[in-house]
Formats: sequence, structure tokens, C-alpha cells
Amino acid sequence: MMDDQTLLLPGLLFGLFSITMIWPPEEFVSAGATFEHLFWRWIGDFSLNVVEYQLRKVLVNRVCVLCLPGIFAVYIILNVPPTPTSMYVATACLASMIAGLGYAFYTITTNFSQMRQMKELALYGSDIHRLMIEITREYLEFANFAVSFAHSSKLVIGSHWLIHITRFDFTIVNLTDVTFEVVRSTTVDLNLERPNDQLQFLVIEANIRHKNIKNFRFRVRTDQFRDLQDRIAAPIGMARNVILHQSLNERFVKAFVDCIDKNPRTLYSRMSELEPCFGCSSETPDVKIEKRCTTTIEGARECRQCFCRPMWCVGCLGRIFAAKQDQDRPDIWLDGQGTCPTCRAEFCMLDVSFMVGEESQLIPMN
Repeated sequence: MMDDQTLLLPGLLFGLFSITMIWPPEEFVSAGATFEHLFWRWIGDFSLNVVEYQLRKVLVNRVCVLCLPGIFAVYIILNVPPTPTSMYVATACLASMIAGLGYAFYTITTNFSQMRQMKELALYGSDIHRLMIEITREYLEFANFAVSFAHSSKLVIGSHWLIHITRFDFTIVNLTDVTFEVVRSTTVDLNLERPNDQLQFLVIEANIRHKNIKNFRFRVRTDQFRDLQDRIAAPIGMARNVILHQSLNERFVKAFVDCIDKNPRTLYSRMSELEPCFGCSSETPDVKIEKRCTTTIEGARECRQCFCRPMWCVGCLGRIFAAKQDQDRPDIWLDGQGTCPTCRAEFCMLDVSFMVGEESQLIPMN
């Protein structure tokens, strides 16, 4: 019995080491103490072929986890007196390592063709290489919807493909085969002194039509959910018990728009020449900064005339204005000042006006 107890402390230490390698903290990731970093040369560059990169990374993580017990087996053989218990543990650890090496040999010699992801890609056509090129191109697009959840856990949605990545698995599916549904929500208080300052997370289930591809779930913030809606351009189901909350910034933008709507309109004759909003690229610029205020708040700089051409929609300008305010005093944001994102001229709420293309529209709408 005493000999068997000699395995307890080394076993606990090895278990702790294994946990930090399987689910590495940020300090380990920053130091490069991860399986994929140790084998980065063999894994390759994701920008060349993201599918092959993920296949190799998943294989490395799986095999390394299976081989970890082999380290403990070597320790037992060299340092622990042979007993039935120690021999049983050592044999089980060695069996795990042999299974991992066998899995790696089989997967590599079959050129990854038997991995689940390759079989799922075959559902979309026989030319796997062409599909890999298309998926890689979409993965690298700047306009993708991308959310990172933790180390090596990520969701990327392009124009046609969805890629869901975890440390030990990943799923690639065409967007036409996926429907989304919000199944539950959680709320986190950001500031205990301000009950309304909360962050809402939504758990979304991706339901995949192909029976051979498993459904999965992911979590996003409310603001990311709205970006997701814009990206997929399809309705997202909502459980009856889920109510979307507006974030502090979203509530401010609404108040910002309401205040701007009370200001006089400004005439802009080149409305047809406007390019998409520089911030969101989805809306057309609809506001212009023109100095109208006549008083200066004590302690603040005097507002200045902005000569920039219209480049921002009211929503993006409202978010920029909010970012310039004291984040601990949202109650005075509307009385604050912002700076033009282009020329840095100071402005206040009175200096922002909706643009119109005809003089008959100059009267502000109520």
C-alpha cells in the first residue's frame, strides 16, 4: 500500500501539468507553450490552406493529448518500485501513447482522407482542392464575421462558408445548410454601481441540415449578434424566453439620433456622390458637422468649424462621440464634446445636422 501511495503526488503533479497543456492559460499561449506551437513547422501557415492547417493542428492536439500519459509511464518505470498498481498504471499510459502514435500514422498515411472534415467536404463536390482554395480565400477576407471565444476557439462566417474551430475539432459547412437559433441568454453586470450597465451574451445553436454533420453552439455578445444578422442576411430564430437588451452604447446612439433630429437640416447638393460610410460601409453618410453652437461649456474647448466632406452615418458618428466621453459618467454624455474622426475639430450635439438634397427639406422633422 505504501508503494502505491508513491504514485499519488507525482500523479497529481502530472495531472496539473496535463491540464495546463490541454487547456493552456494565456501565459502559456504567450510563451508558446502549446502543442501547435511546438509543431508549428509541420502544421504550416493557415493563409496558404486553412483546411489543411486545421487538419494538421487538430491531429497534433489529439495525438499529443494521447501521448502525454507516456511521460508519466516513463517516470513510473524509472522511479517507482514495481507493484501491481504501478505496472497497471504504466501499462495503461503506454497503451494511450501507442494508440496516439497509431492514430497519427494512420491519419498521415491516408492523407487525412478518413478524418470527419474531409468526408464532410466531399458532400459539396469531388474537387476537394478547389473547395479548400475557396474556403481559404473566404477565411482571409476582411469583411468576415469573426468571433474568438478562447485560445484556438473561433467562429468565422464568410460569404458562403462557416468555419467553427475548437482546439480538438472544427466544422466547415456551407451557409445554405445552416439555420441559427438563439436558445438562451446570460447577463453580466459590468458596474455594480450602475445596474443598467450590463453585457448580454446569447447562446446560439447552429442547426445543420446534413445528418452527417453535428450541430454546435457558440456564444456572442448582443452587438456581435446584430453583426451576425447583417452577415448571414437570413432570419435567426429566437427562443420565447430570450429578450434582446440594448447595450449602453446602443441606447446612447438612439438618444444621439433623437437629439440630432431636432437640429436644423443642412443642404448638401452632392448627395448622389456620397460613398458608403467609412465606419460601417453599409449605410450612406447622412450627417454633417457644421459649427452652430454659440456658447462654450466651462472647462471644455470651443467647438470649431469642420470642413470635411460627409463620410459617416449618424450611427457611426454617435458611437465615435460616445467613445470620447467619460465612460464612468454616461449621464452627461449628451452634454459632452466629440472630435471629427478626420480633422479632429471639436464639436457638440448642436453642431451635427442631417443632410438634405433640396431646399424644401430644410425644415427639421418633428
